[in-house]
Amino acid sequence: MDKYLDELDFNIFEFRAACNGDELLTLMAHLFEKHSLLDSLGIETDVFNRFILRIQTGYPNNPYHNSTHAADVVQTTNYLIVKGNFIERAELSNLELAAMYLASAVHDYEHP
Repeated sequence: MDKYLDELDFNIFEFRAACNGDELLTLMAHLFEKHSLLDSLGIETDVFNRFILRIQTGYPNNPYHNSTHAADVVQTTNYLIVKGNFIERAELSNLELAAMYLASAVHDYEHP
């Protein structure tokens, strides 16, 4: 999956279909696992999953500001982090990396 998540031509709509509409949860869980963020920050998996599901359901079902858009922004953020070698260049801590992904996920939370 990393091979695709790290590319700009990632197709969020195909990913959404493959995840049965849980694209934000699936993407966030994968990225946090990939970077060992849950372990390093002491976050329990079930707590994390409930939190992300709450975010996912906080996005309205409208044509643009929806959970698919949020997942797309998370994936684009990931692309910039990976391709720009940003973790090393900015000497990001795990907390800072988690904050970047979470900020991407919630940027339009409950947007009308």
